[in-house]
Amino acid sequence: MKKTILTVALAAALGATAHAQNAAAPLADLSIKVNADYESQYVFRGKKITNGAFQPSLNLSYPVGKDWGTIGAYVWTSEAVGRHSTSPITGTFPDGPNQPNEVDIGTMWDYDLSKASDSLKGWGIELGDQEYWYPQVAGYGTVSRSNELHLNVNYDTTSVLGGYNITPTFWYYHDVILDSNTLALSVSYTWDLSKQVLNNLSLIPSATVGWTGAHRWFGDQVPAGAANWRDSYVYWLVSLEADYKIKDWATAFIGVRASGNNDGTVNGFGGGNPQAPGGGQNNIWAGVGVYMGM
Repeated sequence: MKKTILTVALAAALGATAHAQNAAAPLADLSIKVNADYESQYVFRGKKITNGAFQPSLNLSYPVGKDWGTIGAYVWTSEAVGRHSTSPITGTFPDGPNQPNEVDIGTMWDYDLSKASDSLKGWGIELGDQEYWYPQVAGYGTVSRSNELHLNVNYDTTSVLGGYNITPTFWYYHDVILDSNTLALSVSYTWDLSKQVLNNLSLIPSATVGWTGAHRWFGDQVPAGAANWRDSYVYWLVSLEADYKIKDWATAFIGVRASGNNDGTVNGFGGGNPQAPGGGQNNIWAGVGVYMGM
């Protein structure tokens, strides 16, 4: 079923791209991007969720008039490579090395705050909502779905750092199912190496540090009166990616990432299980893929 969803999404993206190229306004303003990505590990907020995984996505965005920002929608999936194992606790929940496949569907609104006031030049905001879905998961002690709202505030540092934009971005997430809050700060920089190394080649370093805490780690799958774990921890992520523009509409990339967290083992559980407390760990992995769109 998951492979079918992925195939249909990619086919729809390619068809929609061809249509958008030939459409009259306003569809000509529609931006469509398809990412085809393989990661040797899937790590989410400092915790390893799977070993290798294919992670394709489809992203749509559209400007809302001249001064009302951009709206967007996307679907992203992680297709774990390798078998799932069975939990010794519930007998059904696969807690490693690979978790079940995942599908995320989200919407967002981006706005350039300088359109509201010249004093806010360089500042921007994004509001969004994302549904997490794990179709292979069911039963007590598991999370089969989740819904998260987010806000980010970002700043273009070009004017204050002599032409360098490291894009500092502050993120706030609230998961209404897990009753969790997440705070994160990220920075990144795109270094154009066309003159020094190779035409159309860029190097992109980035870093994120964050804190997350949940009051209902098992979401709404726990019967009334049953225990539902709480947990919180700090996590970090650094990444170094090389991007090569093949065509105006296609860029290939390869990257190495490292991540970790300070979460300890609670009640004997751990090992990076993202749906249970515990699992302090550090991970290093690589990713390769291509971005396509216009």
